[in-house]
Amino acid sequence: MPYPDRKILYVQYAPPGVYPPIERSAWLFKKNGWQVDFLGIRAIGSSRNLTPTMHSESHVEYLVHEPGGWRALRSYFRFWLRAFRRAQLEKPDVVYVSDSIWTYPAGLLIALMTPALTIMHEHDTPLDHSTRMMRFLQAARRQFARKADLLINPQLDRARDMAELAGGREVVVVLNCPSLEELSRTLSFEDKPHGLVLWHHGSLNSLRMPLTILDALAQLPPDVTLEFAGYETVNSEGFVDSFLARAAELGISDRVVFHGALKRDLLYSRANQAHVGLSVFVQKFVEPMVGASNKPFDFLGCNMALLVNDTTEWHDFAVVRKIALPCDPTDSTSIARAIEKLYHDRKQLRQMADRGRTLVETEWNYEAQFAPVLDRIEMLLGHGPRRDAHSRT
Repeated sequence: MPYPDRKILYVQYAPPGVYPPIERSAWLFKKNGWQVDFLGIRAIGSSRNLTPTMHSESHVEYLVHEPGGWRALRSYFRFWLRAFRRAQLEKPDVVYVSDSIWTYPAGLLIALMTPALTIMHEHDTPLDHSTRMMRFLQAARRQFARKADLLINPQLDRARDMAELAGGREVVVVLNCPSLEELSRTLSFEDKPHGLVLWHHGSLNSLRMPLTILDALAQLPPDVTLEFAGYETVNSEGFVDSFLARAAELGISDRVVFHGALKRDLLYSRANQAHVGLSVFVQKFVEPMVGASNKPFDFLGCNMALLVNDTTEWHDFAVVRKIALPCDPTDSTSIARAIEKLYHDRKQLRQMADRGRTLVETEWNYEAQFAPVLDRIEMLLGHGPRRDAHSRT
């Protein structure tokens, strides 16, 4: 049901454009007639290109993070104050707090001191307790989890831990799937080019794009190519240059294409030309990734089969559904063998891509995943007067 008089403010100590789930939920609010605004941090490096695209009519306010010592603290406290003042003066119906532990103190302040309904959407579990500041932030996280009106997590096992942190409260699991709107112009599998195009997008580093992929590519027929898009982070500056240099050493530069950091409409247009999505991870994560990782859902939505880690987690998610083949991402021969199977069996490749696309169309899309959140917000807000900030339990 549209609510043209409703307002929502997204608050995150990060650039809004680098978190696809935030873009998608904002677009759904906008579609339902809400006024949508953002408060975030200006991006650095190549991620500057990742400005929000699905909600171009929304107002996005960027603050600047100043690196180093007291300047960092000054910019951080300025963010807290700005978030609280906007929630206090603009009186949004909902304040949507997401991204990281650094945003939670502002969320807690807003939950305690304003009448806004607050949402806590945790993308990744913060684990650092090493400093006094991190212990303070962990305490704010725990208190905010108990005070926020609605809790969201993209991964089932993480959601159970979050519920325990919140004193047994319900946590809504929303998988990080693409929106059907984003995929409305994607090609069918038969319209893809000949040969075999491998694809990867997202943050770029040696743990998610290991050099073994290039070593595997060198073992495969010349019409198997690799294309990728994305951005380096502060900890991975120079990765793309080193990756392309390795391709040159192997004599396969003409089979490797880097598209840079693309906005999501252009990203899907490029990804839709590929056949196999590389959803492999060298590192062993400290928490489960299935559901939280955007990439496999993006790849499936663009009519690709998947290449995934040969682990129980990914086997249960993708391999048993016959939408992926497993490999050892540290072993170029293992990667090459899996890709070669798909190269020589076009029928199997297409069937895997079709199954994945069907799953996205029926359940692994953000419209379906986020519907329970919209229902709960409607129930919490109701149709009556705004709640008083001091009436909360």
